[in-house]
Amino acid sequence: LIGQKSRSEFLNDLFPEGKQKHDGKKPITAGKAYVRDMQALIADLEKCEPHYIRTIKPNDQKRGGIYDMSLVEHQARYLG
Repeated sequence: LIGQKSRSEFLNDLFPEGKQKHDGKKPITAGKAYVRDMQALIADLEKCEPHYIRTIKPNDQKRGGIYDMSLVEHQARYLG
C-alpha cells in the first residue's frame, strides 16, 4: 500500500510487498481463516486413534504418601 503509492525509493525498498500486483482475490477474513483452521484440525483428529491414560488419585489432599483406600477402590471400580 505505502510502496504502491510512494515515489520514494527508500519506502519502496522498505515495503517490497507494495510492488506486487494484486491478484484480484479478496483477502482471507478472520472468520474464513478460523473455519479453514478448524476443518484442518478436525481432519487431523479424524486420522488419529484416540487413547487415554487413566489415573487414580490416591487422596483428596493432593499430598504424597497418603492413601484413601475407599477412594482408590471407588475409582478403580468405575474406570472400567
